[in-house]
Amino acid sequence: MQNLPPQDSTDLDQIRIDQLEMLQAVDEAIGGSTTYGITGIMEHLRNLGVADNTIVVYFSDNGWLWGEHRLRAKNQPYEESIRAPMFARYPPLAPLPRKEGCFALNIDLASTFAELAGAGVPIFQDGRSLVHV
Repeated sequence: MQNLPPQDSTDLDQIRIDQLEMLQAVDEAIGGSTTYGITGIMEHLRNLGVADNTIVVYFSDNGWLWGEHRLRAKNQPYEESIRAPMFARYPPLAPLPRKEGCFALNIDLASTFAELAGAGVPIFQDGRSLVHV
């Protein structure tokens, strides 16, 4: 247990402000109409005629602690920083949106992409393909 000074409401307010600013940035990147947001990227892929045969993935390596356990960091093995959302789009595999509750790690993406490309997954490869999830 760390010996930390008491937090006051100003500290907690700043934690929530920082959290909301980061969530707003993610929301703008995914739902925004900017060229580099997912909306702009998908529009560009549709214009090229490759949207339905392109894998689009947004993910994070791990989550961020926002005051849980009195920490603000990405380097602690607490549940709150291990779980992070991932968005994947590949119409040939899943034509309709769905939500999965399985566990996956960033090391699973290489195996998944290799299988989708028809390259197979090497036995020595860390991670497992998510194709059959």
